[in-house]
Amino acid sequence: MVVVFALLCLCLFTDGRASAGSATSIPNMNGDYVIANSDKFPTNMMSYPGGVESFDAYHGPIQTVYSEVWWTTAQDALPREIVDRFDNKVMAIVGIEMDQVRRTPEGDVSVPINMAYNHHHNTMVIGKGASMERVPIDDSRVVAAQGKWAPLSGGTHVWLPVEHTPSTSGAATSAMFDDGNGGEFRKSIHVYAPPFAQLVESPTEISGIAMQIDTWNRDSMNISGSPFVPGPVPKHNLAPLTGPDAIYSGLLECPLTTRIEKIFDGSPGFNSSFKAETFSCGGPANGFCVEDNVNGISGDVPVPGGNGSGVTFAGLLDSADGCEALCNASAACTSFTWVSSAFSQPAWRRMCYLRTSGPSATAAMTGIVTGWRGACGGGGLQPTTRCEHGVTSAEDCFAAVSGLAGLSNATITRRVVGDPKLPPGCTVVVDPKTLRVSVAYNTLNASDACCGLGSASTVAGSTTSLGGAVALDLNVSGGTGRVLLTLSGPASVWYSVGFDATLMSDAPYSIIVDGAGNVSERRLANHAAGTLLPPSLEVVSNTVAGGVRTVVMSRPLAAPTSGSYSFDPTALTLNFIAAVGQTAAFGPHNAAPHGADTVRLWPSTPVCICAVPATPFGQGSGKIKYLPTGETVGFAPNRCPPQPRGDLLAQRNPTCDLRTYVGGLATCHHGWMLLDAEQDVPWESQPLVYYKKFRVYFQEYKPAEHVQIVRMDWGIGAGGNHDEYDVPQCAPGTPMAECTHVVTGTWAPISESQPEAHLVALHHHCHAPTCLLVETFNNDTGELLCRTAPVYGGTGGYVADKPEFDEAGYIATPPCMWGKPEDGLTPPPRMNGVTIRVVATTNSTYGHHGE
Repeated sequence: MVVVFALLCLCLFTDGRASAGSATSIPNMNGDYVIANSDKFPTNMMSYPGGVESFDAYHGPIQTVYSEVWWTTAQDALPREIVDRFDNKVMAIVGIEMDQVRRTPEGDVSVPINMAYNHHHNTMVIGKGASMERVPIDDSRVVAAQGKWAPLSGGTHVWLPVEHTPSTSGAATSAMFDDGNGGEFRKSIHVYAPPFAQLVESPTEISGIAMQIDTWNRDSMNISGSPFVPGPVPKHNLAPLTGPDAIYSGLLECPLTTRIEKIFDGSPGFNSSFKAETFSCGGPANGFCVEDNVNGISGDVPVPGGNGSGVTFAGLLDSADGCEALCNASAACTSFTWVSSAFSQPAWRRMCYLRTSGPSATAAMTGIVTGWRGACGGGGLQPTTRCEHGVTSAEDCFAAVSGLAGLSNATITRRVVGDPKLPPGCTVVVDPKTLRVSVAYNTLNASDACCGLGSASTVAGSTTSLGGAVALDLNVSGGTGRVLLTLSGPASVWYSVGFDATLMSDAPYSIIVDGAGNVSERRLANHAAGTLLPPSLEVVSNTVAGGVRTVVMSRPLAAPTSGSYSFDPTALTLNFIAAVGQTAAFGPHNAAPHGADTVRLWPSTPVCICAVPATPFGQGSGKIKYLPTGETVGFAPNRCPPQPRGDLLAQRNPTCDLRTYVGGLATCHHGWMLLDAEQDVPWESQPLVYYKKFRVYFQEYKPAEHVQIVRMDWGIGAGGNHDEYDVPQCAPGTPMAECTHVVTGTWAPISESQPEAHLVALHHHCHAPTCLLVETFNNDTGELLCRTAPVYGGTGGYVADKPEFDEAGYIATPPCMWGKPEDGLTPPPRMNGVTIRVVATTNSTYGHHGE
């Protein structure tokens, strides 16, 4: 992980000087520190210019077993005397120290990093005018917060301090600290030089997120501190297990395990893949003229999901074909408009609208599809009736069908034909009840037959989820206009299925069966119960056998009420989420099983098998699923920007693409075990229990003497925050001194038009045991802004002053700081319009995940 934590003064630099206050008489909690660009600034807080005071606070307890990831939120009250003293007053925080400790009757005892590895942390001091909220990562408030938020496990949300009552002084109601984090957090200084500080009015609590990984070999390591001894590791471990270099655990790099399944949006490899597909087979004169990027309801519908003059909202659908089918089923419908998932405004996505009167109000608009009954003007569009990329051989056809999801255990009959009644190329007919499959490869390319589905079609299919805990069977009949649903799950607790969703944040229409057998329908909210909907389901049967409750239900295809869901008789797949509760009554599932799956739906007529050309490297996307619980997290495409912003895409770094991803943050989430499925978790009866400890250094705020700073993350890695990449092992036979790997990134993080910004502190964040050097340059002038050479434990140097922190293989990363010449520092450089170049050099003697 190479992230540059930049702390900036968004101001014109002034000469404010804090007056003398009450100097702390307590020595640094973690001993000596070093600053990379100055040996004059006093790093002992007892000598901080102007004096400081301090208080201690804790998060916890944190409890883990071997190989477990801890990555969740914590909130703890500040000492009562601090809260009372600063009620309606502003605290100026000038520094913070951190440790991880066991709290014993004899006092706090540090927990070694080689037993509980801190991958990263995010710490906030919150005032009474703010509260912590779970917010989607694409929320506009996240951008406005300028880095004052913490990433949550799962990758889709952040923990954000949201101000609900503005401060009376105009000062901030929260402060954020995560500079110099990770395994280097204890011996890297986290202090700002005068006059800079983070300001908080009426501070009341310390909130945070720590990502911790339990690497403690209970049989061979003393909890009070001892040399590292490797414990069990999964197959994708890259760390040495024997010899003098076996001084760190491969678990801390979050290797991919067999407890995890990668689910690909497209091809799982770099060759073509295959998918089942059907088409609208009639000519436009007998069906619809469909045009992409045309809005047929422009100005007619005022709000998402609303109705307009002659226009009706028909529900949320996965495809334009489904919306067309609903229009075709209504004699009054003259046109349809469907908003795709690519549309720029999320609130409108996947919405289907049907027009029954009035002319279409058309406008060009990317991501919207509109279709009109009848032929296209001027001979216009012709419907697609066959694969854009066909399967070109019987061998590929038969292999493609065998590899389709859900058909690996099917009984398959294969034949090669030259039949004008079958579509050309590869087709399949599936009986979803018996899983008997008939595959035909038609060599008659001139055949006009088509793999067609329409509004009167029927598709059916079934699957299980959460390791078989929940079963779903669907029969979607366009002919009858109804869907038959069968749900099975544990009889003693509630279970549910939410349709057309992969996450609760999709707010899906859901069916809940409680422990008493009662059936209800809801539009779920993001990690909340959402809205109870009017009943639309007719229960056909409700039985219990062997501890399993099976409910058979029926309802109309079209959404009967707002918030419900319209089932599509032309859809061949349907995503859903499933959950099992811990109680009979519906409520939070908490740690109970939950996750996402897909049910495949098959008609009784032939389905075409089409080739899907592999996506270019760097665009492979999908989901990562933790099989023990069913939890899924997204993996986006285009994680690695092109040069000069970063080198990873050009280097084909494995972290850029789901197809090559073998470890890192995406496979490392709260509660996940980092051992393979066939490995038992050892020492489960010996949990490690400890706390995060914080010492906060502060002064009483004086407007003439303190200047507020903000923090920003500048990264050159992969992912939305540019925060990780793999270090490939050097080639066999390479001299050890030449086993290095270099990545760079060049960009201008702050534009000339933004508020005046000066660099106050810069923390290079890179992980042991591979970090060698990180440098940040002014690329416009070539000037070196900051160079960080980590100090490794066990090699002497300033980290050795505290033996409990002098752990072989682990590092401290001295930051760069700017301030007053009289404090031994150079003035903060102006950053507006400056192009920076970051260069990270790592040791590649061994390979590493998630650096």
